[in-house]
Amino acid sequence: MPDSPSILVLTSCTSLKAARNGSQLPAQELYVGEQHRRLMRGITRFRAGSTGFKIDLRILSAGYGLVDGMRELSSYDSSFAGLRKSEIERRADELNIPGDVARTLAKPSALALLLLGDDYMRAAGIDGHVAFGGPAIAFGGTQLAQRFEGVETLKVVAAGKNQARQFSCGLVGLKGELAGRLLEHLAVRPDLIHMVSRPEFDVLDLLDLTSQQPLGLVA
Repeated sequence: MPDSPSILVLTSCTSLKAARNGSQLPAQELYVGEQHRRLMRGITRFRAGSTGFKIDLRILSAGYGLVDGMRELSSYDSSFAGLRKSEIERRADELNIPGDVARTLAKPSALALLLLGDDYMRAAGIDGHVAFGGPAIAFGGTQLAQRFEGVETLKVVAAGKNQARQFSCGLVGLKGELAGRLLEHLAVRPDLIHMVSRPEFDVLDLLDLTSQQPLGLVA
């Protein structure tokens, strides 16, 4: 029986981690930073639905490389955030991150969601020549949009100060908030999975619960 089509979610590790007396935890439970917590809220609700799609969660870790969300990890104290460019690239190469990311993104998927800041984008080696195995959405600012200008399979959804105010969320957790909200909507309306990456589709309008009722609650 063929596998269910997947939604690839590529996110970054966070400096805040759960500590349980040195025991290992699945990667999706290890990180407790704002971005990760808000993302996991949406993933949990999506997985609880009956959409016919599965979530393929991959976390870009400065300690372990690119890891599956279910992989058991020990806590560690390292991050790509704030490192010099040369140090980011050196450590990423040691962990074989660019190659692993490229292979993961190239696999067929119904949709890919990218929640990486500039330092983690550099570690991943993702640029305008990246090959995607399906439509993709990246959350970020104008620099990210410029980086991927001309990549037809990738849509950049704004995630800056204006959106932080719009969604009453700090910048640190904003990408997780937006992706989490999107997955919550897709859990109710999985037919939108094939529409949200289209250039004309306004993702932020969909996610702004102050301007409309949540999908599935409309009379």
